[in-house]
Formats: sequence, C-alpha cells, structure tokens
Amino acid sequence: GTLIPREPPGMPMPPTPSTDYGKILRVRDGLARVASRLPFQCNCLTQALAGQWMLRRRKVASVLHVGVAKPGPEITAHAWLTVDDRVVCGGEESPSFTPIGRFPSPPL
Repeated sequence: GTLIPREPPGMPMPPTPSTDYGKILRVRDGLARVASRLPFQCNCLTQALAGQWMLRRRKVASVLHVGVAKPGPEITAHAWLTVDDRVVCGGEESPSFTPIGRFPSPPL
C-alpha cells in the first residue's frame, strides 16, 4: 500500500474516496507519539489494533493486515493498518511479508 505522506503545514491533504485525511493523520501521529513514550516495546500488532480502534471511534473504516515472512530459519509475523489501501501504520516493513489475514473494522 501507499504510505500516507506528511504534508508541509498549511498544505491540504487530498481526500480519499471515503475518509477525512485529517482524522487519519492525527491517529497515525498519535500512535507514533505514544509508542515512543511507553516504558515497554509496543509491537506492530498492538499499534495496528489501537489504530483500528481509534479510527473506528472517528467513524473511519480501516483494515488490519497480518503477514508472515521467512527471512531465515524462523517465521516472522507483521501487522499493518490501512485505510482506502493507504498504510496508516506498520507499512514500512509490509512489502517483505506475505499477507495471510485481512480484518476489516466492524461496520460503522
């Protein structure tokens, strides 16, 4: 998916087909701020679940994706969150993972 870009202050975000970019950006930035301040490691699944919950409260539909990869002898997993096929969190690593699950937010 496409990462949601950071725009310079004052630049309007182009709308996605069904959502308000401002809400998505606030959730994305909030997730990053909180995760960096917690006294424990906040993994990708925790962030994607929290992001999906935060977006749902703002009436924005999202999809949580889970993927796996086998870069060596062990299998690793990764989760990322998208809105209208644009990555909200966890997308930096997602291209190297094979999707095995897709979990849309419950109906709004």
